[in-house]
This record gives sequence, structure tokens and C-alpha cells, in this order.
Amino acid sequence: MIFDCCTATRDVRSNEIDKQLKLDKKKCRHTLTILVIGPGDSGKSTFLKQIKYLFFQGPGILEMNKFRVILQDNCLRSMQTILLSERVHLPEELKNHKEAVISSPELIECVEDIIILWRHPIIKDAFERRNELYIGIPSTSDYFFLHAKRFADPYFQPSVSDIMRAKSKTTGINQIEVEHKGFSIVLIDVGGQRSERRKWFHLFDQVNAAIFLAALDEYDMVLEEDPKTNRLTESLNLFKEMTETTIFRPPSWILFLNKHDLFEQKIQTKPLSKSFTQISTEDAADVKKSYRFIRSLFKEHYQGQQTLYVHHTCALDTTQIDSIFKSIRDYLLCEDLSIHGVV
Repeated sequence: MIFDCCTATRDVRSNEIDKQLKLDKKKCRHTLTILVIGPGDSGKSTFLKQIKYLFFQGPGILEMNKFRVILQDNCLRSMQTILLSERVHLPEELKNHKEAVISSPELIECVEDIIILWRHPIIKDAFERRNELYIGIPSTSDYFFLHAKRFADPYFQPSVSDIMRAKSKTTGINQIEVEHKGFSIVLIDVGGQRSERRKWFHLFDQVNAAIFLAALDEYDMVLEEDPKTNRLTESLNLFKEMTETTIFRPPSWILFLNKHDLFEQKIQTKPLSKSFTQISTEDAADVKKSYRFIRSLFKEHYQGQQTLYVHHTCALDTTQIDSIFKSIRDYLLCEDLSIHGVV
């Protein structure tokens, strides 16, 4: 019997390729793709970070280093933005601290000045009235100021809680992939600013579900890129546009009415009726009734044919996001298996 080494090698290689093709084909059948969309500052990136750390057990060293720089910059830029506002008038005794912060390129050079400024009632008031005063800073800026000294420490290593609050605009397309019971679940996130939305449409093929995030606390806020447009109105119109398009018909639509924690705080002092006159003054000061009103607006704007699943969320709440995502994951897996005749 003659054994041809070259032929045997080719056969082995061919078998390996066949096996890999079968694996790739099987993986393709068992991949669930979820598109995560919504306007800017709705909490998409925070939600994705939660999922990433829940499955991959926290950030690595390189990512921690990246977020250390982001957090330091968030703290410095937020205070500089407040100080540069023409609507914020500081007393003379704070002038030197103001100039130190405005002229500093790094947080470490002016951290003591930021601490002193943050203690002053005028700065705290400016933060609370940031939308009214057209001061474009993140809602987590108070957290940055409170932890400024820790952020400026040369040995500072961000915690997961710090990273969840870090703010950097999403540009382009970002995705994470997690494995569960033989399934690959891919979550795709794209920038929410108007200029980024044109990048969404080519992602619509073979999507199993779309999660749309809208921030509840933005009912009295306007867009950075268009100060005449209410942010919640923008979310409603975008939600309607996305769910009625014939280009995009995912099997499932999931709505996250996010930042419920900030919404509960704000509604106590800024009733919903000031921005949406359709709700009565009495109901507008009640958290539950105000939430139900906003939820009803989104349901009215929903143009999809599928069942709409609605969750009120706080993307910073790890336990809640873990529970909700597992529920969504299990539902989508059952739906996918049912479609393919497995169950």
C-alpha cells in the first residue's frame, strides 16, 4: 500500500476547511444581532459598557488608562464650560480661581480651584440650571466635580462606577459580542448625533431586534446642535421615523425610557407641563403619571407592526440592566429558535 503524503496533507487540509465552513455556517445561524440606537446623550454607550463589563468582568488596564484621561478631561472641560458662560456671574473673590481653571490644560494643575468653585452656590446653581442657561455639560458633571481630587491623583485608577459616568461622543460604529448557550449575541452601537445617523441604514440587514433609548429627563432640554428643538420631541420624532421606515423591519422593537433616576429628581421641581401642555398641572408633578404620559407619547409615535416592549431604565444601575438584558436575550433566543423550527 502506497501512502501519498502530499495527497494525505491535501485531504486533511480539505477536511479542516470543510469543518470550518460548517462551523461558520452554524455560527451564522446562531448569531443574534441587536442594533442599539437613539439620539445623542440617551445613554446608549453607558448601556453597552454595562453589558460589556457584565460579560467580560470589568475593564482591562488599557481601557482603564483611556478612561482616566477621559474622566480628567470631563471634569476640567465641564467646569471651564460653566465658567465661560456669559450667564454665570461670579463674585470678585473667585476671579483668580476662574482664571486658573480656564487657562489650565490639565486637571492636575487646577484641581484645588475646581474644588473651591464647586463649593460656591453660584456654580451649583449653574449646574442645576444648565439647560435653562444653555450650558452644554453632561448630567454627570456634578459627579466629576465631587471626585475631582481623586481624578487628579497621579495614581488614579477608574472604578467601573467612574467609567459608567465618563462621557465621550460615539462616532462611527462600535460593537460588542457575547456568547451564551452556543449563541453569539452582537450589539451594535452608532453615534446618536444627527450627523451620525446616516451611518445607521446599512446596518439594518439581518437585525433580530432594535433597542431604542430615549432619556426621560430631557423633557425640558434642547439639542446642542439645534437649540430650538426640544430633546424629547426629537426622540419622539426619531422613534417614529425609525419604526415606520420600510428599510428597517426588525422582528422586535424594544424601547428603553432611560435615566429614570434623573427624571424622578427633576420632576419634583420642574413639572412636565412646562414643556408639554397636554398634561395637567396636577399630573405633571407626579412621577408615575408623568412617566405614563411620556410612555403614551412614544406608543402613539410607534409605527411598527410588531409588539413594542417598553422598559424604564437607569443605565447606571448594573443590577437592573443585567436583569433586563437577560430577559431580552432569553426572549430573542426563544423567538429565533421558533422561527427556525427548533421549538
